[in-house]
Amino acid sequence: MWPRYKMSAVDFDKVLEYDNKRFVSSNYKVRHDFLKLWTTMPDTTSLVALGNDQEIVGYGCLVPAFDNKCQVAPLYADDAQIAEGLLRKLLTKVNGRKATIDVW
Repeated sequence: MWPRYKMSAVDFDKVLEYDNKRFVSSNYKVRHDFLKLWTTMPDTTSLVALGNDQEIVGYGCLVPAFDNKCQVAPLYADDAQIAEGLLRKLLTKVNGRKATIDVW
């Protein structure tokens, strides 16, 4: 299986490059600024999946939400297996809270 890493261990420009290929509007500066803040908020878990060539093949975040809940968003992956692996790993950090997932 592919390795997963904390996002902080990967060059954030690579995360932005990957996001540009998947988000509705690529090279959107506001999106980049938002992601930098979103992925590094306190109590947030941000993971990337790397392929054999060490290129990003997916990433996802688990962020705190209101009323002792948490939210998985964003979650992008090159295929369903990678998405499932990231989601399973992120959900290990829920710690008894209810979790929601944003689907676009």
